[in-house]
Amino acid sequence: MRVEPSSTHSPRFNRPVAVPSTEELRSQALNASWQRDRRVARRRLAWRWAWWYARQYAWILALLTALLAAVWHWWPAPRSTSAQTLSSVPMNPGARTEQAASDEPLTLTSEKRLHTKEP
Repeated sequence: MRVEPSSTHSPRFNRPVAVPSTEELRSQALNASWQRDRRVARRRLAWRWAWWYARQYAWILALLTALLAAVWHWWPAPRSTSAQTLSSVPMNPGARTEQAASDEPLTLTSEKRLHTKEP
C-alpha cells in the first residue's frame, strides 16, 4: 500500500540545510579540540594531586582506621542486669491469654493430631 504525502508533514524536511564554510568548520573543530585538551589536562592534574595526597596521608588514615577497629574490638561490652536481659517473655504479664496461663500439661487428642487417618 502506497502512502501519499500529505500536507501534515513538517516543512522542515523540504528546506535546504545550511552547510558551513570550510573555515567555520575548521574553527569549530579546533575549538572543540582545545576544550577537550583543557578538560584532559585538568583531569590529569587532579589525579596527580590526589595521588600525591594519597601517598602522603594514606598511612595516617590506615593507622587511624586500625586504631578505631582495635578500640571497637576490645572495648568492654556493657554488663546487663537481670532487668535488662532480653527475653521472649512479654513485658506485661497481665496480658497473657487464658490458654497460656493454664498450668495443665498439654495432652494430645485425636482432634489435635495432624496427618492422621481415622479408621
